[in-house]
Amino acid sequence: MSSSPPKVLVVGAGPSGLISALTLLQNGIPVRIIAKEEKHRVGQRGSGISPRTMEIYKFLGVEEVLQKAVYLFDFLVRARGSSEVLKVMRMNPWLEPTPSTPWRTFLTMGQNNAEGILRSHLAKYGCEIELGTSLSSFQQNEDHVTATLIKSVDGKEHTEQIEIDWLIGADGARGVTRKTLGLTFLGESRQDENVVIGDMQIKGLSTANWHNWGDRQTESLIFKPSEDPESDAFQFLIFGPEVDHVKLSTDPIALLDFLVEQSGMPKDAFGQVGWVTDYRPQFRMVDKFGEGRVFVVGDAAHVHSPAGGQGMNSSIQDALNLAWKLSLVAKSLSPSSLLSTYTSERLPVIAEMLNLSSSLQNLNKDLRAEDQKVFERGGKLMQLGVNYRGSTIVVDESEDVAGALKGDSYSGDGLLRGGDRAPDAPELVHLRMPGMVAEGTTRLFDIFKPYLHTVIIFSSGAAIQQCTAVLEALQTYPKNCLQSVVIHTWEVYRPEETGVELANMVVKDRIGHAYQGYAVAPLSDALVVYIVRPDGVIGGLVHGVEGVQKYFSGIFL
Repeated sequence: MSSSPPKVLVVGAGPSGLISALTLLQNGIPVRIIAKEEKHRVGQRGSGISPRTMEIYKFLGVEEVLQKAVYLFDFLVRARGSSEVLKVMRMNPWLEPTPSTPWRTFLTMGQNNAEGILRSHLAKYGCEIELGTSLSSFQQNEDHVTATLIKSVDGKEHTEQIEIDWLIGADGARGVTRKTLGLTFLGESRQDENVVIGDMQIKGLSTANWHNWGDRQTESLIFKPSEDPESDAFQFLIFGPEVDHVKLSTDPIALLDFLVEQSGMPKDAFGQVGWVTDYRPQFRMVDKFGEGRVFVVGDAAHVHSPAGGQGMNSSIQDALNLAWKLSLVAKSLSPSSLLSTYTSERLPVIAEMLNLSSSLQNLNKDLRAEDQKVFERGGKLMQLGVNYRGSTIVVDESEDVAGALKGDSYSGDGLLRGGDRAPDAPELVHLRMPGMVAEGTTRLFDIFKPYLHTVIIFSSGAAIQQCTAVLEALQTYPKNCLQSVVIHTWEVYRPEETGVELANMVVKDRIGHAYQGYAVAPLSDALVVYIVRPDGVIGGLVHGVEGVQKYFSGIFL
């Protein structure tokens, strides 16, 4: 626990809870985070990391995930009990990075390992997970939340009552938070599509590929290795209409016999089972993401099939969307009405995600294992097209803004508009920045922070007076909440005008990645300003002081 009294209680220490806590702490908000489990969870669980989630890890400075996550998506398809590989299929095609998009494919890392990395970052702020502590109940009024906690110590339960300003429920689909708020959780359960999922140690099996035996129309077995090529830890998935899910998830001997029969591998190849469960796909979501001073994130707000890998990744985006807004409100810098946009922005995204997951689940059920469509992942699943176009706090002064609002919240149309993901841009040469030499380079994804708005001003030099006016206007907003970056074109550039004294950073777009990625004409005299929110989303696309003021009037008091 951090030394200052906590303003926010985070209930649940899965990915959405950890990201919520870390973002709040980076914003200077004291946090207390609890988990009902007495030990940290084991197992790979949700291991697919979308490109957009990799970007979020980058903004948060969680470099270990970026360094250790791997590309691991080739499937070896075999007949039941056979060692012969019938076919090799690729679930997720590899796409080379581009200047605007450094990750363009899913990577994989066990959720247990990713959570461990996040916990280590919380520890830097003196924040530790309080294990064996559950939320029993809570009540809220206009200025605080009163929560009752139950902590298990040496087999005995101790009750504690605390007051906090805000509560974030990351306590899963069966958690107390959603139920106490009385949020609806409408959707469906697939009664006949159970999957037995677990982790175990397996010897003698390649760690470079997924392994598939059998047929989805009868019985099918998949082994997925971890991101560590030297590890013998595998995740197994068992499904099909002829599988006795209850028996395999509760009887270790029956499970071992099934694995041996299905794979044709010897019994001594299979080691310790870390965990196992009988999972039934569900597709459900709340009607809103919070009430008053209490909010839900992740599985507490939406559940679905693991097909497509959207759940954990969407949960992380929930957490970041809420946490940067809550931080400003908690500091009394923004109105509480800002928090209503958490629901209005995320609800359409999750609705579209559930449609995607449901469609993929139908494919998994209807197609045979050897059909390539079972494994295809791409397009919307990368989550790079997730957008908040039309949000009440997004300002877009584009000429064709009405046309840009068409479509859904999970796709892109090739345009870059307010509410979209902000692109990266490398090879930016420092012209002036405190503590940096002139020849140093940076990239936008190194500049974006989850505790700052980043105001990017594109100026060829011809619009220097407009640029200065915008920078002067920015001085009126709360300090330590935003940063300004002036980007000069590589074609039109006057050295005597680089010293824009009020800018936090002045750079030259040496290769042109920024001007190209943000669709700014390098020879234009017009000023173009992109305001990038702390979650890496374009909050404003404007052309001068008036547009900047319009955007921030919807953010700050």
